[in-house]
Amino acid sequence: VKTSCFRPDRDGMLASRLLTQSAGEVYISESVFANSTAGAIHLTGGYLNLRDTLLRNNSADRGGALRVQAGLAAVSRSRFESNAAVQAGGALHVDGGAVELRDRTLLIGSTAQSGRSIQFISGAVSYALPAPLARYLFVTAGDTVDLTVGAVEADYPFSCPGEASPAC
Repeated sequence: VKTSCFRPDRDGMLASRLLTQSAGEVYISESVFANSTAGAIHLTGGYLNLRDTLLRNNSADRGGALRVQAGLAAVSRSRFESNAAVQAGGALHVDGGAVELRDRTLLIGSTAQSGRSIQFISGAVSYALPAPLARYLFVTAGDTVDLTVGAVEADYPFSCPGEASPAC
């Protein structure tokens, strides 16, 4: 799927996520998932590849933009922006499966009671750094998140004037 826009109907009524995937392979690029009150994407199996995609203003009980319970979600050069969760994982909720975030993927401006950007319960999450992520990550006791340092770009994701900057 390329250059598509996923949104609820004009009345804003939607009983389920904009996309629910339970098997197979789905490739989405240069697309937008926006304004869903039932959440944007729910992965319960298979392989999901998101590239150059915007997930904005989505909300759900868990994982306003993306909820992963099984399968693999590979996300690159995408933005999770201003998503919300009533309970946990404003942008991303992982309770099984695996998530790979890389290549300038940003999680910004999301809210939740627990795990403002990411709520990690089980499974695997890897994030190719650098990225302003760590202070927004909530990991349950005994679990770990793999944060791998990648190539540093001088202006990634924006210029940092110094160590005093709260975003760096």
